Order: sequence, then structure tokens, then C-alpha cells
Amino acid sequence: MRKRSVLFISMIFALTARGQQSSIPPMGQIEKEDLQMTTCDFDPEADAYILIKTGETSFIRDGSSTHLQTVYRYRIKILQDKAVYRANVKVNFYSKDDLQSADDVHGMTYNLDENGNVVTAELAKSNIYKKDISKEQSEIAFTLPDVRKGSVIEYTYTLSSRNYADIDNWYFQDAIPTRYCQFHFSVPDYLDFTYHVHKVLPMEEKSVTVPEIGKCLLLKITCNTSISNCPPSVGLEWFVMFGPPGET
Repeated sequence: MRKRSVLFISMIFALTARGQQSSIPPMGQIEKEDLQMTTCDFDPEADAYILIKTGETSFIRDGSSTHLQTVYRYRIKILQDKAVYRANVKVNFYSKDDLQSADDVHGMTYNLDENGNVVTAELAKSNIYKKDISKEQSEIAFTLPDVRKGSVIEYTYTLSSRNYADIDNWYFQDAIPTRYCQFHFSVPDYLDFTYHVHKVLPMEEKSVTVPEIGKCLLLKITCNTSISNCPPSVGLEWFVMFGPPGET
């Protein structure tokens, strides 16, 4: 039987909110041990390893309108040559009638030089491409520089939507092993919402109220302390799913 974690959020009304990042290393800061790593401890056959995967969803007020904004961040260790293709990133979005947009793309590659020093190569803005792939869909594409076996790649982008009731599913589990995964959903305190979590594997779940922001829902999986708690890389099976009111 497939293991899955499903979360439903019913939204009544939303105006504006901001999210908060947890205390994880910011972009540009990396431990040398992650670059020296040659295998994933709990999945030695893995060709790549997700070190950090986060999503932060909030509601943004822009004049008289409101839109949904999600900031995605990925940090991935390249363990084998055959995983170098992961440096080629494509982000599809529904661009018809300007319903969605993708922007604020940033990326970098970390390597060790012959003296064991950390060397960082940043993604140039000129190497980020946006194009239409159909009458309804568009794509942002980029290739992170200087990627080879042993590299760590990292990138972030923002996806905005005018349909603020349409929250994408969040997958805690992937086709490769994951060390740290977190999803953060924040709403103002005058927005009522309900959620139900159904899970098999352990997950930290916390709902708090932050001054000037409102209600914040935090879901987190981490493998930093117990390898046995890590989501195995057996496909896209463990996820968070959002639905409109009454869809449970």
C-alpha cells in the first residue's frame, strides 16, 4: 500500500500575509561536509540527495487585488555523474490571461577546489529563459553552472497566482532521498481555515499566531537526527494535498 500524507485546507477569505523561514542555512552558506559527502547514508544507491526542500505560501495584497505567492527552494547534492542533468531546471506555469507568473529566480553551484576551499558559481540572469510552450502554458528554464559529480546545486523561484484558492500539492517525498523538507503556509488572523492531516510517517506539525502576520501552519520533516525517520526514495507517494471547501 502506498504511504501518503494528505492535508486539506478550506479557505473562506484571504487578504494579505507574509511567511517566515525556519532556521536553516541561507543560500550562499554551505557546510564543507556536504561537499565532501560521497553517498547518502540511508540510501547508498542514490545518484542525488535533496539536502533542503522548502515551500513558503502566503497571500499578498496588491492594491485592491489579492494573489497567492509561493517561494520554492531546493538544494541538491549530485552524487553520481548520471545526476548532473538535475542542473537543467524547468518550471511550467499557467500563463493564459496572466493567471500565473514565475519570477525571482536565483541559483548557484557549490564545489570544492583542489585546495579544499568552497567555490560558488552563480546563475547569470542572462541564462534564465522564459518562453511559451502552448496557448495556455509558459516555462522558465535555466541550467546551473559548473555542475559535476560532487557538486551541490541550489535554486529558488517564486510562483504567483491570481487564483488564491488554488494551492499546489506539496510533496514531502521524492524520487531521490530527502534530508530536510518543510512547507510553511501563513494567513492573516482574520482568515478562518481548517485542515486535516492523515499520515503514516512521522511529521512535525505546528500552528502558531505571529504578530502582524496571523495564523501560520508549519509542516516539517527532518532527517538531521534520525536516519530511520527519513522518507525513503520510492517515488512521489508522501505529499500534502490542498482542496477547496468541502473537499475532504
